[in-house]
Amino acid sequence: MRNWSERVVEEANLLNPAFGAVLLAEAVAHYDDKAHRGLPFALAFLILPIVLHENTRRSLPKTTLTALLPWVQEHRESLVGFSDRVRQLQAVSREALLFGLQTEVLLIDEQGLVKIGSRRKTVTTKRAPYFTDEVNECVERCGFLGRWFAVAGPITNIFSAWSVAP
Repeated sequence: MRNWSERVVEEANLLNPAFGAVLLAEAVAHYDDKAHRGLPFALAFLILPIVLHENTRRSLPKTTLTALLPWVQEHRESLVGFSDRVRQLQAVSREALLFGLQTEVLLIDEQGLVKIGSRRKTVTTKRAPYFTDEVNECVERCGFLGRWFAVAGPITNIFSAWSVAP
């Protein structure tokens, strides 16, 4: 990761670890609600590349009734460049995870699953009055991804559907 003083302002704002931790925590909370267990660690590295890419984020289904594999087959354009995005955002995802762990917004349990930590607060307009519509959309879609991944089957199926490997 580059030093903060060397980062472009837009990049620093969009890819800052606090924002990433908020997004990951939203996905983790919804995954846990649906699956009754923490998010597998490797899946955390798919969340930001999906949600921060506007075209992919906006093409996601509205409900988890749409299965992952048929959706991916109908939206092959979402896979174009996806593996590159995962690689490019790997350090950003790692930094967001570390920030979440350090601030106790996230925790990793004995099985290596990512869970909600004791200091996480839900995103509300009162707590985040300066969030734009797009930021709120990112938060909402992260919650959806958590629920969707929870019902998508084994982690290997999820990675295969997105044409990436952990």
